[in-house]
Amino acid sequence: MPHAQTQIASSHSHHAISCNHCDYHVTNIQPQAYVIDPNGKRISTDSISQSMAALYGINQQVVEAVMTGKNEDDNAKALHQMVLALSGKLYRHNCQQCANQFSLNPQKDNHACPHCWSQNIVKMSGGEQCPKCQQGELN
Repeated sequence: MPHAQTQIASSHSHHAISCNHCDYHVTNIQPQAYVIDPNGKRISTDSISQSMAALYGINQQVVEAVMTGKNEDDNAKALHQMVLALSGKLYRHNCQQCANQFSLNPQKDNHACPHCWSQNIVKMSGGEQCPKCQQGELN
C-alpha cells in the first residue's frame, strides 16, 4: 500500500491531463521525488540531497558527490545504498477498475490500487484510455 507523504519545499511543475470524452481530469502527472523520514513517512522533495541533510544530518555536498559518482570509496558506497533505500520517485497512476488516482513507486510499491486492490493500473503519462468513461483518451 502506498505510504502517506508530506511535502518539503517543492516547486515542481505541474502537468495536467484530461479525458477528451468526459470530465475526468488529473492535475499533476509529473513524477515526485521523495525521501523517507526517520518515522518511515515519505516526504516529497525537490532535492534529495537537501532533504537527506535536513532529516539525517548528512552533509549535502557529500550526498551529491556520492550520488553523482564523484566519491566512490567504501563509505561512499554504503552512503549511496542508504540514499537509494531512503529515497525514490512517485508516479501518478490510475486504476482502470474504479478510476481512483494515486501515486506509487513502481520499483518499491505493490502494483495494485489502494482503493479496490485491482492490479489493472496504468502509469499516467497521456494517451491512456480514460478509466472513468472507458471511451475517451487522456491527453
